[in-house]
Formats: sequence, C-alpha cells, structure tokens
Amino acid sequence: MKKKFISALVALTLLIGTTYANTTIEPTKEIKTGFNQLFTNATDVTWQHYSNFYIATFKQGTQHLTAYFNPMGGIEAVSRNISTATLPLLLQNGLHDKMQNAWVTESAELVTKNATEYYVRLENANTKTVYNASGTEWSVYKTTNK
Repeated sequence: MKKKFISALVALTLLIGTTYANTTIEPTKEIKTGFNQLFTNATDVTWQHYSNFYIATFKQGTQHLTAYFNPMGGIEAVSRNISTATLPLLLQNGLHDKMQNAWVTESAELVTKNATEYYVRLENANTKTVYNASGTEWSVYKTTNK
C-alpha cells in the first residue's frame, strides 16, 4: 500500500509539476536524524508533509533528489530526475516506440526498498501522458488533455 501511494505521489509530481503537499514544515527530530544519516552532504533542503509522509526535496552534489520518510524517520523511497539516456536499455527501446509525434518533458527514477520504478512524461500537441515501468515494459499511468 505504501509503495503504491509513493508511486502515485511521484506520478502526480510528473503530471502537475509539484506535489500536493502542505506548506513547508520543520520535520520531527527522528526524521531529521534519519535524513542527516543518509544524506550527509545535502543542501537546499525543504520539507513538506503529505498524508503520513514527510518529503524532503534537496540537492546532493549536482543531483536534485526527493526523499520520502515515514513518521518514525525511516526512509520509504528516493526519487530523482534522470535523463532518458540513463534508463535501462529495454526501457529506452520501448520509449522510442512511444515517441511518435511526442517529446519527453520529464523522466524520473523512484527507488524503494524492494523495487526501482521509472516514470516518463510524454507530450504532443494535444495530450500529456505519464508512463510507468517497474520491469521491462512501459504502461500508461495517466493521460490528460491539454
């Protein structure tokens, strides 16, 4: 259930460009401790709270990351924007087939304790489509009209 919720949160980010989260918050001591242990060189950290998750958006080196924590300070997932060139080869090939008259506007990787998922948003003149892959094939997560 948590995995699906986090996946949905990442997909929403791709669909609308931001999460449905409350305004910036200060995390609990447990969450801050867990974050600092995992991301020792993080900069530009901002925190939000959504449902039962605390979401940290930050920069680690040159990468922009988003980490999802449970209320006890345990990490549930980390996501990052990626280039489509860093997708696994089978997913790159499958994406190429879907790009007829469309272009990639965003791609992301979501890593949880048990799996790695990929999300790509393709747009054309009329629609925005978010694709999801947790294996070797893409599936449509959501399509919206412009």
